[in-house]
Amino acid sequence: MKKIIITVLLTALLLVSCGGGSDNSDPQKQSYNTKQLVEKITADYSLSGGTYFSSFSEVYGEYLDSDMLLSLYGDMGEVPDMEAVEEYCVYVDGTDPNLQKELGVFKTKDGTDTELFLSFMRSRIAAMLENAKNYPSVDTEPLKNAEFFVEGNYVVYVVVKSDAKDISEFIKDNLD
Repeated sequence: MKKIIITVLLTALLLVSCGGGSDNSDPQKQSYNTKQLVEKITADYSLSGGTYFSSFSEVYGEYLDSDMLLSLYGDMGEVPDMEAVEEYCVYVDGTDPNLQKELGVFKTKDGTDTELFLSFMRSRIAAMLENAKNYPSVDTEPLKNAEFFVEGNYVVYVVVKSDAKDISEFIKDNLD
C-alpha cells in the first residue's frame, strides 16, 4: 500500500513540475525598437541588398531628413514633420528595379497625426503604381498588395511580393 501511495505522489509531483500537461505559460512578447524589428523581418523573410534609413543612425544618408524624404518619396504633397516621429526604420530594396521591396515602421510622438503619415505612405505607393504603367516589365504585385496600418502611435507600410500579411501581423504582434 505504501508503494502505491508513493507512486501516486511521485506521479502527481512529476505532473505538477511539468505543468500538469496544460500550457498555462504565454511566451513573453519580444520587445523591439523599430530598427531591430525591421532588421529581424528582413533577416527572417530573406530580404537583402536594400538600404536602411533609421532614426538610430547619426551617419548622413542613413537617416531621413526633409531632403531625404523628398528624394525617396518624391513630391507627395504635404511632407510629414519628422520632428513628430519618436523613432523609425525604413528598408528600401532597389536592387531589382522591376520588383519593389520595402517596409517602414514609424513610431510617432503622442498626439501626432498618424493619418498624415499613413496618407503619405499610401501616396508614395500609388505614385509608384502609376509610374509602373510606363514600364511593363515592372512587377506591380507588391505595390497592389501593399499593407498599410496604424496601430496606436505606429504607422506601418509593407511592400513585398509575398508575405505582406504575415509581416504585418508580426509587426502588430511585436509593437509595444
